[in-house]
Amino acid sequence: MNSMRAEWLKLRSYRPFWVVFALYPFCVWGIVGMSLWGQSKVQDMAGQAPGPDLPFGFPMVWQSVTYIASWMHFIPAILLILTVTNEFAFRTHRQNLLEGWSRFQFLGAKGLTALGLSLYATLITLVAALLAGVISKSTPGLEGGQYILLFFLQSLVYNSFALLLAFFIRRAALALAAYLIYSVIVENIVAFLINLKFPGVGQYLPLEAAGALVPMPYLKEQAAKMVPGFLHDPGMLVLSGVSVVYLTLFAGLLWFHFKREDL
Repeated sequence: MNSMRAEWLKLRSYRPFWVVFALYPFCVWGIVGMSLWGQSKVQDMAGQAPGPDLPFGFPMVWQSVTYIASWMHFIPAILLILTVTNEFAFRTHRQNLLEGWSRFQFLGAKGLTALGLSLYATLITLVAALLAGVISKSTPGLEGGQYILLFFLQSLVYNSFALLLAFFIRRAALALAAYLIYSVIVENIVAFLINLKFPGVGQYLPLEAAGALVPMPYLKEQAAKMVPGFLHDPGMLVLSGVSVVYLTLFAGLLWFHFKREDL
């Protein structure tokens, strides 16, 4: 408990934390708001009445909003990388250990920070989905609400991967570059090359599996119509299990590395 209180005191006085705290809802709600405006314009031109088939009407709104929010995982990931690498840059991690923290407490505090950011992102996304569905004048319902839980798991995987890079690389610029390059470019290329030889296997890479938890609305249905049998869909249960395995693997690698490292 003392370690978590100390962690909160660090974050409270850290300006980038408040920037992220405000930036995340601004981005998610802003993009959802613009999308709602576009939906209303299309409805007016087509003379379409509110209904369940709208991208931001219930039940589709759950998937639409979580998909939009999934593109924002880099925002809390950047904060995690900065906070961890600053600990190493300014030797505050060493000071914490000299004051009586165990390595497990230090690592646990960072893990709980990642968990807290995932919960915050999920709450912001939940509010955005509910508001969008109500504004679309559709009948509220919990059908499709599982995407909120899948989004939370997805966020945890991305945040855990950011922690892993921060602890291994320790330099903010390099860790940020590695995170962005790997998540945006490298894993997509590797997945593509694997799929050429072993179709469907590439989607079991860490961020590919987590990213597939919240697919683009209508994408699978349209792709299946255009190219029947082309898509390999392992299902959400399998992808969730794979994501949990990666979470466990990341946590194990972090502990194995940190407890043996010369501080």
